[in-house]
Amino acid sequence: MRSHIAPSLLLVTALCACGDPEPDDSRVAVPDPDDTGVDCGLSLEFVRVQAGSFTMGSPADEEGRNDDEAAHSVTLTRDFNMSRTEVPQADFQALMGYDNSNNPGCNRCPVDEVSWSEAAYFANALSECTGFQSCYSCTGQLPDVSCSLKSNIESPYLCRGFRLPTEAEWEYAARAGTSTAFSNGADLVEADADLCEGGLELSDGSLLDDIAWTCGNATSSMPVAQKEANAWGLHDMHGGVWEWCQDYYVEFTADAVTDPVGAGSQPRLVKRGGSWDTQARFTRSANRLWQGELYRDDTLGFRLVRSIHN
Repeated sequence: MRSHIAPSLLLVTALCACGDPEPDDSRVAVPDPDDTGVDCGLSLEFVRVQAGSFTMGSPADEEGRNDDEAAHSVTLTRDFNMSRTEVPQADFQALMGYDNSNNPGCNRCPVDEVSWSEAAYFANALSECTGFQSCYSCTGQLPDVSCSLKSNIESPYLCRGFRLPTEAEWEYAARAGTSTAFSNGADLVEADADLCEGGLELSDGSLLDDIAWTCGNATSSMPVAQKEANAWGLHDMHGGVWEWCQDYYVEFTADAVTDPVGAGSQPRLVKRGGSWDTQARFTRSANRLWQGELYRDDTLGFRLVRSIHN
């Protein structure tokens, strides 16, 4: 089983009319023939994340840790494409025909004020535009739709279209091979977890400002991809806006799991990553919170994934 392997960069020509990227010494550009031939007028770029194993959750001594972060081994058996950034307002507007974001006019800011179901509807629209299977059944009129995974799809990992990431996929990608609180290899310093201040120094001397928008350096959403990417080429996994995940919120155990997805009937859907309005501890890779399906606010957006089927 591969573990902690840097992904290859995938510029999806279905989503942008750009040429093949030049490979560098850390990633190799691998075109995916399933993602070519259709231009939906969007700017989204996707990174291919290779399957592997990691420890999900956090160690008991991690600064800022919450009680619902029990460390456990997770194995993901499918490669997946993940959008390099959160979905920006311009792309949401182009595909959905409206944008109710709280920071209007900032086309490159992440879309916000979107419910879980609106995010799922966007995923369906992108799947249909690019000729892939849609993953969700939706009812109602936008923006007040209600969506759920299609009943004939046993697991989100088996859907061939675009969808929200499972909580495990999200944390695996956010960590990018690290086991520390942040993907740059650093942890919080004692007593700094609840601070809202710019220039916050992490355990290795790096600055949280370099990788995240938080309440210490922002007063509203900010354009995507302005902060350093993690080792796998993903931006804004820490801070920016919270990101919806596929899963219902469930309590972690110490048991090892393969391709997990939180399932249940309670209306508590996971969000990850923290936002421009949260303190440092909420932007850790392991931090997890939840909201109801139709909840919206100006700190909550999403990014997409698509399972790779060989």
